[in-house]
Amino acid sequence: MKKALCLIVAAGALAACDARGPEPVNPSLASLANIFGFDALRGKVKQFTQIQRGEDGKISARVSATLDKQGCVQRLRSFQPAMKVDVDMVKEGDYFVDRTSRKKMYQLDAQCRLARTVDGSLEYKKDAKGFITEVVKTENDDAFAGYRYDALGFPRHTLFQNAQGKTEIDVKEDAPDTRRMDATLEARVDGKLAGVTKIRCHYDAHFNPVQCAAAVVAEGEYGSATLNYTQTYQTTYY
Repeated sequence: MKKALCLIVAAGALAACDARGPEPVNPSLASLANIFGFDALRGKVKQFTQIQRGEDGKISARVSATLDKQGCVQRLRSFQPAMKVDVDMVKEGDYFVDRTSRKKMYQLDAQCRLARTVDGSLEYKKDAKGFITEVVKTENDDAFAGYRYDALGFPRHTLFQNAQGKTEIDVKEDAPDTRRMDATLEARVDGKLAGVTKIRCHYDAHFNPVQCAAAVVAEGEYGSATLNYTQTYQTTYY
């Protein structure tokens, strides 16, 4: 354990001294991260696994993916109970299909980015750089989710809205580009502050996180409870 801790600290130190500077996030990966509940990663990622554990040490979320050299996701497994996400998909041609049943689930565009659900109920609108900015219900052209990004491709503002209200998550500009995951997150429900999340991470040579500790503090009408969790990352590169 002591040796592992030293390696994590060394990785963070290496990232801080790397003269290359941080690479931006692949637009396709950044967009999928928003939709399927994982953290966007920089650089030419080959494979990754992200595991979240609660205070009791039990796994509360797990996401893994494999990408090709062009940055297209070839397989994605996302288990995110809090987001009601549980998918295991592989890329076949211009579609993501269920790995077991081979049922087509999502249609992709020419750059292997989400275009729409196969049933046509949802459409994913993008900006000029290819980042998903809105998720639209096609039956009424209603945008129920919206995303804005910073210059490196990390989420800056996220919006969800439905008949019950509006939830917004803002990422503060209080972390350097080389430690982007250390930024503070503020969540608001119908304009009222609901919670603040503070994260501190160790990083690898590509400025991607290796291990993070987070504290979520409820605010206002949501009380003053604190929830702590940890997240570990295994990332390989081309």
